[in-house]
Amino acid sequence: MTKYHEKHKPAKFDKKQQLEKIRTEYLKKKQEQTDK
Repeated sequence: MTKYHEKHKPAKFDKKQQLEKIRTEYLKKKQEQTDK
């Protein structure tokens, strides 16, 4: 059920989620660097 729903998400929402993902990855990388 969820899989079907995900496939039919509006593009706008998809783009927003993508940005969030990129941001989280970026922040994680940054934190790892500062941890060293």
